Amino acid sequence: MVIPRNDKRFYMQINGVAIGSSLGPLMANTFLCSMEEKLDQQRKLPEFYRRYVDDTLVIVPDTPTAENFSSP
Repeated sequence: MVIPRNDKRFYMQINGVAIGSSLGPLMANTFLCSMEEKLDQQRKLPEFYRRYVDDTLVIVPDTPTAENFSSP
């Protein structure tokens, strides 16, 4: 897929799933479930964590907690 950009250049998507593909939500859910499981095992999953497909809402009490959550 070639994507036109505002700067008059074109880019070809060489990896990932095309927007609108029926495979997108399945792959997002599989990947994020794996990440959530790892975070839960490491006790890094925040107290308030909600997700719908690939959209997340996380509430953490302070910056160090957010940095701990976002680090691998």
